[in-house]
Amino acid sequence: MLRLTVEKHKEIGLRLKQDKTIHGIKGSNECVKVTGVQKGAISDLAGIRTGDTLVLIDNVEVSTMEYSEVLQTLREKRPLILAFSTSNSNSNALQQKKPSQSESKSVKLFLTDAFESGFEIINQANVNAVSNGTSISNPNSETAIVGTGTNTAKPNTPKVSREILFEQALQSGDMDSLRMLAFTGVPEKVRGVTWKVLLGYFELSNPNSWPTIQVNNLELYRSFKKEVMREWESADEAARRP
Repeated sequence: MLRLTVEKHKEIGLRLKQDKTIHGIKGSNECVKVTGVQKGAISDLAGIRTGDTLVLIDNVEVSTMEYSEVLQTLREKRPLILAFSTSNSNSNALQQKKPSQSESKSVKLFLTDAFESGFEIINQANVNAVSNGTSISNPNSETAIVGTGTNTAKPNTPKVSREILFEQALQSGDMDSLRMLAFTGVPEKVRGVTWKVLLGYFELSNPNSWPTIQVNNLELYRSFKKEVMREWESADEAARRP
């Protein structure tokens, strides 16, 4: 079983649908299937795949809920702890597998990609195309999309959650995911700093050199966490002011 903690619903990035072949305790369709996963969303990074089944929401069995109640909870409840049963019989083995030394190092590579080319690749149009999600509407509809995130200037995601998001993206090795995370929920004034620090971690021409680069740039990594996280906390504090 896969578990996913979500701070706000637009980060989930899932398309859900009722399975009309099974009826729940309340007479509703108990089986809520994943019919689509947005590439780069935290659900994708957590290993959730099309065909998996949503079984728990905050330790409440989905089988005891109406489908409209499921969608309303996904829309309004924060934070969320979701649990999925996987369609892949090997999922449990993969979940229990300990990361290799190389994988552990890659998790510590907090950021990626080049500053100079970054703003050419990730212009505003691209950011909108990748990160704009569709919020849940029409809770009685058979299929609903949980959006993948928006480009906010004042995020309210806790610092620890942001670190987890980056680490999950780094584990996936997906450049597009990292590019999206570098802009999604990052205050405007910090984006330049974030992207600049990316330059110190990766050589795009040779991904195999990442562990060496991480060792050589450990001090830069620590500096990033100190400076950028401070800016994030300031933005969070400003967002809470009346």
